[in-house]
Order: sequence, then C-alpha cells, then structure tokens
Amino acid sequence: MAVTKFIAKRLVQIIVTLILVISVSYIMMYYSPGGFMNTNTMATALAPLQGQNPVLYHQIMEQFQSRYGLNLPLWQQILKYIWHELTFDFGRCRTRPCRSRHS
Repeated sequence: MAVTKFIAKRLVQIIVTLILVISVSYIMMYYSPGGFMNTNTMATALAPLQGQNPVLYHQIMEQFQSRYGLNLPLWQQILKYIWHELTFDFGRCRTRPCRSRHS
C-alpha cells in the first residue's frame, strides 16, 4: 500500500512539473523578441502591402493570428499548447503532405 501511494504521489508530481515546464517555455517563446509568436515579423514582411492596401493587410494579419491562435488570450494559448503536446499533435508537416488532427 505504501509503494502504491508513493508511486501515485510521484506521478502527480511529474505531471505538475511537466505542465509547469511547458507553460514557462511557452511564455518565454511568447515574449521573446523576433520569435515566431511575434506578429511584428509578419507585419514587417507585409509593410509594403500596408501602404498599398490597408484593408487587405489587416485581413491577412487577422488570418495569420487566427490560424496560429495568436488572437486568443495567453492562458488559452498555453492550455491549447499543453493539450497538443500531451496528445502528440505537433501541427502540420512541412516536408510532406499530411493532416494535423486539429485542422
């Protein structure tokens, strides 16, 4: 009985630790300058379009943010990220055509 209790306690500690580590790493990526999560990179790439057609520019930026979930609150982004990590859903393949479970 003591061994079962010890193992259960350790499993809970492992799960909590993993969730905390994943959350901290996501927050660090979120606030890193110039990272993928930073839409300023996308805005800089589309700067010429902003001057030519501002409506189209805003539509593209909104599509980009909604596609990657950047328009969600940070806590929802973290929960979604943790869920995808725990279910081994790492997104779309870039090298060969395949489908993600959440698309």
